Amino acid sequence: MTPEKEEYLFKTYPIFDRNHERFSTGFDCEDGWFNIVEGLGRRLTLTVKVNELKVIGIREKFGGLVIDVEYHDDNWSDQNIDSILRAFYDSSLYTCERCGADKKPTESHCKLMNALHPNPRD
Repeated sequence: MTPEKEEYLFKTYPIFDRNHERFSTGFDCEDGWFNIVEGLGRRLTLTVKVNELKVIGIREKFGGLVIDVEYHDDNWSDQNIDSILRAFYDSSLYTCERCGADKKPTESHCKLMNALHPNPRD
């Protein structure tokens, strides 16, 4: 993701813990998922009380958005939060990571990237 978009997300949504080591390289996905990540930040900010939960990493794995979270209390978990995280993961399966175009979840990530974006990554 571009540094400008990352900076916007960190400043706008403090739930993204920029000081955590997993965010040392920023958001490990491309700009096509920016709207998904922003929606996640907005939704969690409205849902979670301050310091109950922090997002400590965002990355792509096997064509889906992986959201790493850290709960303030290791024994605390919330099915509502789990379903929110799952919904944003599911959304990423239908969205091209590079450009944000719609895709079928059954298309392989590499196949779609090659079809929509024939030039290899720099």
